[in-house]
Amino acid sequence: MSGSRNVNKFRLMHKILITGSIHEIGLELLRREKEIEIRYAPELPYEEI
Repeated sequence: MSGSRNVNKFRLMHKILITGSIHEIGLELLRREKEIEIRYAPELPYEEI
């Protein structure tokens, strides 16, 4: 049983950078996902991407 718990500790985290516009509802739905880390920077300069 403890082996299955250890597998859950190492889940793959997807990181997403959104630099354009997105509807608030869409952004909220993405943030609810457990395996996704969202960085929302609509005004981020191109050089920083």
